[in-house]
Amino acid sequence: MNIDKAVEFLETLEDELPANSQHETIDIIELPPETVDEMSDAEEFDDEEIGETQIVDVPGNVEVYVGTDDESEDQASIRKSKRKKIDQKEIPKWKISVPKPTVPTIDNYTNKPVIEELIREFIDKNPFELFMLNMSGIFEIIQHQSQIYAAQKNDPSFHCTTEDYMVFVGILLFSGHRPYPRQELYWSLHPNFDCPIIREAMPKNRFMALKKYFHLNNNLEIPENCKDRCFKIRPLIEKMNENFLQFGYFSDKYSVDEKIVGYYGRHPIKQFIRGKPVRFGFKEWALCSTSGYTYKFFVYQGANEQPRPKNVLLGTEVVLNLLEKIPSGVSVFFDNFFTNMDLMKSLTELSIKASGTVRLNRLPGNPFGAKKDLMKKEKGFLKTAVDAISGLFACTWKDNSIVTVLSNIDGVNPMKQANRRGQQVQVPKCITEYNAGMLGVDLADWKTQKYRVGIKSKKWYFSLVTHCLDVTVVNSHILYSLLHPEENMDLLDFRVFVTTALLKTDSNSKPKKPGVKVPRLPKPLNLIGEKHFLERTDDGKQRKCKVCKKNVRKQCRQCNLGFHLQCFEEYHSN
Repeated sequence: MNIDKAVEFLETLEDELPANSQHETIDIIELPPETVDEMSDAEEFDDEEIGETQIVDVPGNVEVYVGTDDESEDQASIRKSKRKKIDQKEIPKWKISVPKPTVPTIDNYTNKPVIEELIREFIDKNPFELFMLNMSGIFEIIQHQSQIYAAQKNDPSFHCTTEDYMVFVGILLFSGHRPYPRQELYWSLHPNFDCPIIREAMPKNRFMALKKYFHLNNNLEIPENCKDRCFKIRPLIEKMNENFLQFGYFSDKYSVDEKIVGYYGRHPIKQFIRGKPVRFGFKEWALCSTSGYTYKFFVYQGANEQPRPKNVLLGTEVVLNLLEKIPSGVSVFFDNFFTNMDLMKSLTELSIKASGTVRLNRLPGNPFGAKKDLMKKEKGFLKTAVDAISGLFACTWKDNSIVTVLSNIDGVNPMKQANRRGQQVQVPKCITEYNAGMLGVDLADWKTQKYRVGIKSKKWYFSLVTHCLDVTVVNSHILYSLLHPEENMDLLDFRVFVTTALLKTDSNSKPKKPGVKVPRLPKPLNLIGEKHFLERTDDGKQRKCKVCKKNVRKQCRQCNLGFHLQCFEEYHSN
């Protein structure tokens, strides 16, 4: 109601209430207007009248609530439940100008024993063998599920082996560093597209059949009311995460971030992220080391993916899931999508060093003030604070924009110099460490996109499958570079080595090499007293030549056999 109706209601209130009832409280609430931020220079009163102005109405609506002694307990409880509950969480007590966190010291993670164990166990592995270790068990899953899918499609003639799909994957990887506009061109004899290594590895029709029945999970085993929208590729994701972790955590710095796998079709979990190089596609959460090695990843399926505990943010859940098996003492970095006080407290309890940029509205009891006020400061402005309860360290620093970092390990000192268009700016340690630690996921994404598989498919999950293959090649290359730093093999050479080995895999799908044709002489025929001559076949119908086995429209009536002229002479001269 508006203010006039509210006044009218209060005037008639006494007549409507019972005689023996008394007012306890009368709450008058002014609600904000539905349309806000509309400004106008027009005024509804005369400029000459500057005296007292009577308020006619308020910008929004008005609610009036009247409570009486006769109100029942149920009604009172309903009225109280409608009021906004105040969050009773303990608000941090910030101490300003403290240069470092005051949390208990977290022991450093030592990755040297893990690296030494890797070198002892895998030093003799070549690139193809390391790739096959990361693909352990995956070719068997593809072969088994594809055979089942072909049977479900009523094609009993289709048969495949793991070697067939090894060659199939080799062709997919080959299309990454040698892309063609159409996949059929890999079997073309045109000089511009001639690719003998592909033609000798597998016929085109065989490749198309393997691609047609490519499958990773049994459609008949989908549970009723299944909420897993990645059910079709779930075995692949789980097996790859298992294979990536088989070498252990051989790095001491990790980053958590999102990646986009490009996809322009229609699917419920497809995302749009403005400002990304690839704006449309499937979103993945990934845990990577600073070298770009992917340890764990999973696909984001939307808000209804899985119910999470109350008051737990999505970023907190993602980080804790990715760090489920990570050893204590490592350093983890993430951006302001994930960072909040609860997450930092949880990681501190797990003895994990964490640092990340944070949004000012996620700092309870923000000690730094509004962003618009901080933007007025000069470049290089620095302000620090420490929570006296949790010991977490917060730092806000002015660069081109305001950067705020929340950390449980890094402080301000030692400061470093940075050149900003000829101006020397002091950069705190927590900012420097964050910039160095957050490179992991971006570096992994960059390496994956360099030689991305070029062959496409109508299956919605095929882009995720080929992305997983590219990630596997990148991980295998990083591992090989760690084991053999003296060789300095780049990613392209490594990928060519793996692809060549896959294409040369012995399989039943390899085309048979044409042999040398040796003409077979026909059996001699006694032609004495018989007349043999060539004539056109009846109605010009084609038949096979007895000698060369090609189609012909001439025949010997006496022999009732088809012949070419040369073949006729050769046959009857013996």
